[in-house]
Amino acid sequence: MEMADELGHLLVFGFLFNLGVYMVAPAMTDVTMDALCPGQDECSLAIYLTGLQQAITGLGALVATPIVGNLSDKYGRKALLLLPATASILPLACNRTKAFFYAYYITRMVTAMVAEGSMHCLSLAYVADKVPPSRRAAAFGVFSGVCLAGFVAGTVAARFLAVQSTFQACPFDPRTG
Repeated sequence: MEMADELGHLLVFGFLFNLGVYMVAPAMTDVTMDALCPGQDECSLAIYLTGLQQAITGLGALVATPIVGNLSDKYGRKALLLLPATASILPLACNRTKAFFYAYYITRMVTAMVAEGSMHCLSLAYVADKVPPSRRAAAFGVFSGVCLAGFVAGTVAARFLAVQSTFQACPFDPRTG
């Protein structure tokens, strides 16, 4: 029963992590447009900046994920799972005012390199450590499905909620500064 409790916590963590990350990411494009091109319906600079951020994040994750994986072999999977959870919170603290707008993008790129790829890989490694080989494939499928549900729920929520509602859980609204 203890194994089921530990994996249940991991499932909740995986869902909430993906929900939070993928609910804020689409809304940030709208915030970027308001910061760079106030009052305009289209802003190609905001689209390019968001695309550049995603490209750099992907390339950085390609390098950072194996490093975090090696560290998890040394220090433990549970301890290193706190790294992506904590890192994904840091960029929001930089976005308090429009003066820190570019600091948000730089911080977001650096933390996403460590957080987004590592969270899923570390979680799957943790599942592999805790589940017997005969049940591992099913456990991987369940965990991946729960994470995908968080991704879908976050993306849908970002499109149906107003940007102000998306950031209501934060102590500030990045659109107003």
